[in-house]
Order: sequence, then C-alpha cells, then structure tokens
Amino acid sequence: MIYILLLALTLTGCSSSKPSGTAIAVVNGEEITSTDLKRELVFRKRVDPSFEVTPETLSDQIDVMVHRRLLIQEAMRRRLAERETFVGTLRNFWEQTLIKELMDEITREIGSEIPSANRAAVFQKKLDEIKNRAKIRMMEPQDAPKL
Repeated sequence: MIYILLLALTLTGCSSSKPSGTAIAVVNGEEITSTDLKRELVFRKRVDPSFEVTPETLSDQIDVMVHRRLLIQEAMRRRLAERETFVGTLRNFWEQTLIKELMDEITREIGSEIPSANRAAVFQKKLDEIKNRAKIRMMEPQDAPKL
C-alpha cells in the first residue's frame, strides 16, 4: 500500500489535471489528498532537515494526518472554534506570523551585500520608515481607561 501511495504522489506531481491531489484517506467524508501529504512532508523536512521519506515515515505521517483530522472534526463538532479564547489565540498567532514574515522580507530586501556590521542599522532604518509613514494617534495616559 505504501508503494501505491508513493506512486500516487509521483503521478500527482506530474499531472496538473487534479490540483487538489488524489485522495489517500477519507475521514468522515473529508479527503486527505496527496497534495496535503506533500505539504506536510515539505514542512517536516524544513523543520527537520535530516528527515527522510521512507515507507515507514510516510505511513506514520498519514496516520498523524488522519488522527489530526479526526481531532479537528471533533473540536469543530463541539464548536470550539467559536470560543473567544480560540479566536484570540488564533488572532495572536496570525499577527505574530505576519510580523515574522515582514521581518523576513525586510531581511531579504537588505540582502547579504550589506556588511554584517551595518545590517542592524539598515534594518532599523527600514522599521523607522514604516513608522514614519504611519498616522498614529494615542490617547493621553491620564485619559486611558483603568485596567
């Protein structure tokens, strides 16, 4: 079965007729596709460069994905995604991830052609430019609500 999945992954990578990928598992009617599996494997390799795709690790990854999908479905059934604590956590994660992406992009813009001793100053200059373009209005501390 693992070799069939490997073949499906290979063929899906060569075919553009099914952008969502071939279903490799179905959990309560929701498909997990070869595209989903590829995305997971790429992420895993990025997190752990020593990770190798073998029939065993492929099978383990599919099991993890099925288990995760099952737990997500149960959490959704219980309407946990509608709780303010979840929404707040998601908002914080989204904001932090977006800021990290911006910092990474600024770092790429600066590039390696600038001597490392000057990079921090150039980085700060770019952050200052962003702040200077902004229209910021803050209330006086004495007018702020008590926390």
